[in-house]
Amino acid sequence: MHKPGSHPLTLLTVLLSSFLLALTTGAIFLKINQTEAINVSDSTEVDIGIELNPIIDISTNAPGGVLMIPLSSYGTGFKGTKDLEVYVNTNNITGYTLTMNSLTNNTALVHQLDSTYEVISSSHPYLTPATLTADSWGHSVWTTGQTTSSTTFSTIPPSTAPREIAKTTTPASNHTTTLTFGADASNNKPSGIYLNTMVFTATTNYVPPPPEKFSFTIDTRMTDTLDTDPTHFSGTATSYSIPTCDTRAYNWIIDWGDGTPKQTVAGTGASNCAGILHNYATSGGAGEYQITIHSNGGAIDGWMHALNFGGSMGAASTQANKNMVKSIDTPIPANAYIKNINNRFSTLFSSLYNAVSIPDNLFSKIDTSGDTNFFRMFQMTFAGFATNSTSATIPSNLFSTINTSSGTNLSAMFSHTFAYSFDNSTAATIPTNLFSSINTSMSPNLSGMFYGTFYEAFNNSTIATIPSGLFSTINTSASLDLSSMFMETFANCTENSTIATVPPGLFSSINTSSASNLSNMFKLTFMGYARYSTSATIPTGLFSSVNTSAATNLSGMFSSTFRMFAYANKANDVTPDTDINDIWGSANLSGITAANAGGASGAFYWTFSMMPSLVGQAQTFINNKLSGIIPTSPAGTFTNSSVSDLTSLHPNWQ
Repeated sequence: MHKPGSHPLTLLTVLLSSFLLALTTGAIFLKINQTEAINVSDSTEVDIGIELNPIIDISTNAPGGVLMIPLSSYGTGFKGTKDLEVYVNTNNITGYTLTMNSLTNNTALVHQLDSTYEVISSSHPYLTPATLTADSWGHSVWTTGQTTSSTTFSTIPPSTAPREIAKTTTPASNHTTTLTFGADASNNKPSGIYLNTMVFTATTNYVPPPPEKFSFTIDTRMTDTLDTDPTHFSGTATSYSIPTCDTRAYNWIIDWGDGTPKQTVAGTGASNCAGILHNYATSGGAGEYQITIHSNGGAIDGWMHALNFGGSMGAASTQANKNMVKSIDTPIPANAYIKNINNRFSTLFSSLYNAVSIPDNLFSKIDTSGDTNFFRMFQMTFAGFATNSTSATIPSNLFSTINTSSGTNLSAMFSHTFAYSFDNSTAATIPTNLFSSINTSMSPNLSGMFYGTFYEAFNNSTIATIPSGLFSTINTSASLDLSSMFMETFANCTENSTIATVPPGLFSSINTSSASNLSNMFKLTFMGYARYSTSATIPTGLFSSVNTSAATNLSGMFSSTFRMFAYANKANDVTPDTDINDIWGSANLSGITAANAGGASGAFYWTFSMMPSLVGQAQTFINNKLSGIIPTSPAGTFTNSSVSDLTSLHPNWQ
């Protein structure tokens, strides 16, 4: 913190700084109401901390901030010198830099009563110290070991080009910089005071941030079990391997969390995922340890890219090694993974069965502004994550800091992100705002964006369902390729949730009017979804926003979309809430033709296969929407459904 001031002649700007100690406090309220034997209490949380800022102050030995150079007569004029000491104090760990310049770009000593022309110049042509000529002045910075005033001088630096006159690399206590100022005035100069204002500025040097780090906790006693009580852990392993499964270089300092000296390691990861092994046998044995990985080369883009828990081969990627990971303790550092590349966080935390949760700030330090490529960014990132946790779920703001506004390729961005995850958590569900920050307006390619995102997830949750508005901010108006966009998105998801259903308007924001490729867009989207739900319905107008007029490829667009929907709940006669015709509502299906809708690759192949009950509603949809487009029934459309009486169908479909 700096507070400039000034003094006349070499009027010195003094930088002042104060040490700021901020103690954040709050009030704790305890409310007690007493009604006979009933006690009521309330509590609040208080964050207490301090804020430390660097101290720096500057002063000089000039009385009152004025340095007058005494002059002595000689032959044709007057000359003299005067020393000035500048003192700086700072606690900044990297020291300070001291600069000097004239207050303005006028570097002359100017007569105080006649400033227009009576000046003593400092513009003579020497850059290195030299003897003063008549009617000139200058300065000299003392060198190390100098004990007497200088006799040669440099010109005065203007305000636009300050001169660095001192620099330290450590904290300073009354650090002194000595200068000599000299002047030479001819006899023909009018008497009086000639002044210039000098500015001395002391600035704390840049302090680089601590090396980026990433921490996670392991417990070598954890095995593949649903029992997460540490007192019941049965494992006896005393070693763990950090998985270096990505074929990129690494240079790390590792704190293994057991009190042993930090280990410096460097190398290149490999697909065989040999990993970096540490043995805890002599430092604590089987148990829980927090491991911290530090960058050993500064904030180099991609310094942690070799780390990937989701490898499939090698000692460090065995399931036994993965089962030891208990928690992710810090956000992913800003520069840990290379920007703007394919598969940035792909499979990063997959198959960590015993992980207890996903931190809500996990991606908070990741800056994707300006990035154009998000291809497979979160593909399988949490696939098989926390399957043994009974309480884990997805944080609502997990992706809230991911900026995709410049993205031109979001293909497969969330492909199988949470597939097979949270299987035994009774609290797991899908947050309403999970994708609310994802801006797709610039991307012509959204193919496979949500392919299998929640495939077979939340299977033992009793509260999991698809929230209304999950895709409400997804803008597809610029996209030409929407193929497989929602393929298998919710397939076999939330099997045991009794409240699982499909919310109205789920796809109302999805604009397909410009897309030429809609193949497999909704293939298997709800296959096996809500298997045991007692309230599952298919809402009216679910696909009303679909417009196929520009499409040239609709192969499999609605293939098996509702296959086995709520299949295990046949006794409850789960059906669409109106009729199948209304599922498409006002959808424009003009792009569907006999050529692209029929057969095994057709747009409606097996759409309603193995649904518990259609109660004739399929006939209405076919007669009203499809009979004029598709000449014959696509094979398998009604396979294993309860539709047996086809007499009411259009003749071509019977």
